[in-house]
Amino acid sequence: MVSIKFRAGKVNYDVQSHTATPEPTQGVVTIKPSDDDEETGFYTFEWAPKDNVVNLEKDELLIVAGDATWTHIKECKTGRVFALEFLSSGVRHFFWMQETNENEDDPSELSKKDIEVTQKIQKLLEEEEESQDVEVTDAPPASETKETSDASAAPTALFTNVHQDRPVYDLNDFVENIDFKQLVDDADEATLEKLYEYVPESLEKNKENLLNVLHSGYMKRGASNLSEALNNGGGFVVSRSLDIDYEGEGISAYLNATRKKSKKEDEK
Repeated sequence: MVSIKFRAGKVNYDVQSHTATPEPTQGVVTIKPSDDDEETGFYTFEWAPKDNVVNLEKDELLIVAGDATWTHIKECKTGRVFALEFLSSGVRHFFWMQETNENEDDPSELSKKDIEVTQKIQKLLEEEEESQDVEVTDAPPASETKETSDASAAPTALFTNVHQDRPVYDLNDFVENIDFKQLVDDADEATLEKLYEYVPESLEKNKENLLNVLHSGYMKRGASNLSEALNNGGGFVVSRSLDIDYEGEGISAYLNATRKKSKKEDEK
């Protein structure tokens, strides 16, 4: 299991003044696969105080390979500050490295440990992007199609709110222009509760983590797998596994069925 651990403290960043103020508490950052599953591309980024500090809890973030970056803030000359940035939301979290710096004359120079940790994190976050450049094989016949995965089922609650105006051959083409943030912000509590089921159990069920999941490569792969099944005679099996009325084969029929189900639920 891939696990990265290093000493770092948190940094308070003032957007208006563009100043970064390091918190004095000594801390430890641990990055590990969420739910003991490396294949999903979901990782837990945890910051915790090094010693037992009263009234100071650990922070947990969900990072998704391909949707997060770990960048050295070179403008900071009084220490070694890094930013963890989420590409889908633009949210940034800042940390200052607390491992010993060999160069006492230049506090901003990265230590060997800093460079090693940075290379490991960047490799971890790039793996998902590299794994997507693979040839897509034909989906199995309907009789051999397996029950759809959580990744395939998760976008269903959102598809019902989006209208299509052209034939759809891949669900990723259909959703690429969807403003997930707007849809999540507008979703009622009942819809959010359903969507939170797809956030890893180790993480807090909130909108930020939900958006990270929806923008993840894992979700895109799930949508592609679902598209392959729907385009190759698997519509009946997919409908049955997701408890949706069978409207015929193909993605358009599947989307129409999800909308009808949504309307029925709204009328109850």
